Amino acid sequence: MVENPFSCEACDEREAVFWVFERYEAADGVGAVEAETPLCRECVQDAGPRELENAYGNYIFKIEPVAEAFGMSTI
Repeated sequence: MVENPFSCEACDEREAVFWVFERYEAADGVGAVEAETPLCRECVQDAGPRELENAYGNYIFKIEPVAEAFGMSTI
């Protein structure tokens, strides 16, 4: 079994089981910003887009499982 090395950034009490990823346009309009936040099962329920005002053609918001939290490893 693979050990999960990530803890929740919101509560810092539990292991993270999800990655919240958001890509949006930088405030100065030059380039993109990519934000990744590991969250536990409880804290991910409050997760949502935070930078919709900076959305652009390649905007992304997604929530994906942390592979290690489910006994898998990432390549």
